[in-house]
Amino acid sequence: MLNSKDMFTGLPIITATAFFMQMFNSTILNTALPSIAEAMGRSPFSMQLAVISYSLTVALLLLASREESGS
Repeated sequence: MLNSKDMFTGLPIITATAFFMQMFNSTILNTALPSIAEAMGRSPFSMQLAVISYSLTVALLLLASREESGS
């Protein structure tokens, strides 16, 4: 059986990986936004709603996953 020390050994690595992936995904979206806007025939500034929507959706899903896990 795992003791509490064994259960929380990988927790900082998992948390750091999750934060890194969120920042990485946001960076990719911000970098690709001008190309996406050009393909859609819109101004990159008018596409800022995509960045906000993406960030809010990820934040809400993180909160929902925490509620589902019972933490």
